[in-house]
Amino acid sequence: MLIRDYLNEDEEKKMVNYKYKGADYSILYKYVLSPMAEWVLNTFIPLSLAPNVITMISFACTVIPHIIIGFYVNWGVTGYVPAWLCIITGVLKSLYSTLDNCDGKQARRTKSSSPLGTLFDHGCDAMNVTITYISVATVLQFDASATAIIGYLVGIAPFCTALWEQFFLDGLYLPIINGASEGSYLVVFLFIFSGIKGVSFWKEESLIPSVRNNQIILFGCVLLAILSVSSNFQNVYKKLKKDFNKTYIYLAPAALIIVTYGLLLLQDEELLKHYRLMTYMIGLNVTKYTLHLQLDHITQRKEPSVFRKSTIAILTTMFVNHFVRVLPSVLLLKILLVVSLVVYVHLILNIIRQFSKALNIRVFSIKKD
Repeated sequence: MLIRDYLNEDEEKKMVNYKYKGADYSILYKYVLSPMAEWVLNTFIPLSLAPNVITMISFACTVIPHIIIGFYVNWGVTGYVPAWLCIITGVLKSLYSTLDNCDGKQARRTKSSSPLGTLFDHGCDAMNVTITYISVATVLQFDASATAIIGYLVGIAPFCTALWEQFFLDGLYLPIINGASEGSYLVVFLFIFSGIKGVSFWKEESLIPSVRNNQIILFGCVLLAILSVSSNFQNVYKKLKKDFNKTYIYLAPAALIIVTYGLLLLQDEELLKHYRLMTYMIGLNVTKYTLHLQLDHITQRKEPSVFRKSTIAILTTMFVNHFVRVLPSVLLLKILLVVSLVVYVHLILNIIRQFSKALNIRVFSIKKD
């Protein structure tokens, strides 16, 4: 049970021959972010530094300020966040974005691109969506409310549908305006602006009567998310047409996780008070889903592996306990958060072990010939 191969022998062979395909058509990326990443790469990053190390450093740029914000608000999503912390979080988010663009360039520069690097990068990106969102929700003063719930769904849904599109189009092609480029720097702007104006600004009434400033931001993000998801569906439909109905099964687990998250938080006030913990737990399961979707893509599986028994068991347990109270909902949440973390770590460690062995590579160093 502790050591498990997630790929069979035939899938391993397909994984070894996998080549990543994708492009970012963003104007911001083409003229600003990509040249900036190239400059950072050529100026500061030695050839000896493994791409996955860059990925981990970039991820730390999100995690460290997130933890500090958590301490300031007593691990909730309500409370004062000082100006200096908002600005530092924005600066580190910008650094995250730059390094996230550097890791792939470093892999190509050192000829060390691999399917493991692809999974590693996308796995960190998936967790980054959840961690960054909680920080954003705290700074924008969403509180533990329906606003915060909608905000997370708006953030995670486009990420899932983008990877779903990648599965069927055999490549990740980001449009002219996308979350990875423009979306990241919108977040950078929100953090720095919050530092300048103060987080209390977001609870003030906007120019529209009875509408708060943070609700204006949420409304804009909802529109962008709808456009992004619609584009993903349109692109997949153009490719498959008559077979389009067969694609829903690959999205079903994500929909199940997201719906469970929304319904339980809206119906259980105790869970809503522990919004941060609930979002961590759901985020781990969403990340696990995206990793299995990536595994299906890399190995060209004909049958989806995205329906995971552990995820279904966790969601079912939460739902059953809501109607037939066996344990206090918060205690159960804490237990299932630990279970989700253990299952996720188990998946990560076994993927790293199996991929490293099959590809004959090292995770955090570049193997010399």
